[in-house]
Amino acid sequence: MNIGSFFAHYKCVEKEEETKNQNPTIEEIKSQFSTPDVLVEREFSFGEKKGTILLHPELTDSSAVRQVLIAFSKSDGSEKNAKELIEKTIPITECQTVETADEALDMILMGDAAIIVDDFDEIIIANAKTWDQRGVSEPPVETVLSGPREGFTEDIKTNLTLLIRKLKTPSLAIERFKVGKLSNSNTAIVYIKGVANDKVVKQVKEKLEKINTDGVLDASCFEPFLDERPYSMFKQVGKSEKPDIVVSKLLEGRVAVVLDGSPIVLTVPYLFIEDFSSPQDHYERPAYATFIRFIRYFAVVLALFVPAFYVAIQVFNYDVIPLRLLVPLMNATRGTPLPIMLEVILVILFFEMIRECMLRTPVAIGFALGLVGVIVMSETAVSAGILSIPPILVVALSSLGLFMVPGHVNSMSILRVAFTIGAGILGIYGLILMSIFLVHYLVNIESYGSPYLAPFAPFIAKDQKDALFKEPYTHFKERPYSINQSNKIRQR
Repeated sequence: MNIGSFFAHYKCVEKEEETKNQNPTIEEIKSQFSTPDVLVEREFSFGEKKGTILLHPELTDSSAVRQVLIAFSKSDGSEKNAKELIEKTIPITECQTVETADEALDMILMGDAAIIVDDFDEIIIANAKTWDQRGVSEPPVETVLSGPREGFTEDIKTNLTLLIRKLKTPSLAIERFKVGKLSNSNTAIVYIKGVANDKVVKQVKEKLEKINTDGVLDASCFEPFLDERPYSMFKQVGKSEKPDIVVSKLLEGRVAVVLDGSPIVLTVPYLFIEDFSSPQDHYERPAYATFIRFIRYFAVVLALFVPAFYVAIQVFNYDVIPLRLLVPLMNATRGTPLPIMLEVILVILFFEMIRECMLRTPVAIGFALGLVGVIVMSETAVSAGILSIPPILVVALSSLGLFMVPGHVNSMSILRVAFTIGAGILGIYGLILMSIFLVHYLVNIESYGSPYLAPFAPFIAKDQKDALFKEPYTHFKERPYSINQSNKIRQR
């Protein structure tokens, strides 16, 4: 039933042209719209009182408004204020009152209906939101073989409900904000009172209050406002699409930021090692989870250093290569027109182009494009003598290691090219110098008071149980010392 036919069932009378918008509150609300006709305005009566409903037809559910009007029709009109009317007639339907037209306007734009009753100082807001939204499903990135398969959606109410279901405690604090002058996006800060550090909570609030932009449409757009070093290539804010992962971070003393319209929840403070653990690690045996973590660390080392090391030994230090390996290597690279460093960089850029094409094209086309790019074009380039096989093999191995830690793919892709250029200019010395500079830079980063490279730099012995190694949950007696929080005790 649409809004027009719905109102025909009740004593809702169209206002005459000469008497329209006589109520100053209604005038004030409608004057805020560039096209006031977008709002549906209808009068109704109950007892001896008259009222007016204002709603946005594309955002409001007519059945919810109908229930409110049915409830009001049972009143004799003797109520003295809006709260008394709600208490007497609407025991179940969600209703609230606001005092100003600006507050009512915000609620209308969120899909609620504003009810202005003559002689009442307050405005009644009926919860009547309606729009299609995606249901709770398994997230496409953080998939698991065992454990919860539910993921966040684009609806902030659903996302907060998922968190509350897993943390049924009055200590779970939820503070709401509005972000964006035009988007007016609902945002919520979630933390556990008594566990999260008050200074971190205050710092997050201050950053949210300083946001002065037209709109924030997604968590990825929201992230730079929370970064302490916005121009750094390294991420400083955690992301997750799974409620269980966010809850585990809240239990460690972190603060979560939930943005309406985004299926990703942000968490701070963020540590560099967070993305070296997978959601699956929480549900595996400690021995296997530790084994996989060692592979991830090894894979990142391969991703960063293998192309650069290959260029360095080919250009400056080929004498360190064993003779049995040197001979086939020289035969494979003989006759190629490009210098070794340029050849490796071109292959890296070639792989990055393929990855970008696969991300930005439909799945079926992207898969076919990837096969054509990797197999056909690589084989053609080698057969034509433009490229040699070793650089392709080296970059393919490096790219494989890169995607073992998806959270650091972007920063590692840039570093891989930088390390290769440094090794091509200065050899092994350039590789060592750039490694020292990188470690020095990372050591000096802090995320909301927490060292970025903790628990390795500074070395925190008590936090090693969930760094390189994954120990059983029975050993987690205390919360991580790497994170600033108010309560260290987890198990007694």
